[in-house]
Amino acid sequence: MMISQKEEVYTTVHDQEVVLLDMNQGKYFGLEGAAMALWNELSQGPVTTSAILEKWKTIYDQAEDELNSLLTQSLEELTAKRLVVVDT
Repeated sequence: MMISQKEEVYTTVHDQEVVLLDMNQGKYFGLEGAAMALWNELSQGPVTTSAILEKWKTIYDQAEDELNSLLTQSLEELTAKRLVVVDT
């Protein structure tokens, strides 16, 4: 599954939070934790969920099941807010 940030979403970092402005929706969003980590992964361009999971396994000291769950929850959050494009 390939994921990318939607166009017209602008990002700024404020302390331990990423603040997004979606110009199409006219809304601000705040991301923390795993959702912020996922957003940061997407800042370099489209990437697959499997590539993100493999990278996270080398960075974070958590079981693969936990990381996969965090990735899934974060992706669902970003999708619900219409901030990403998912190609299956």
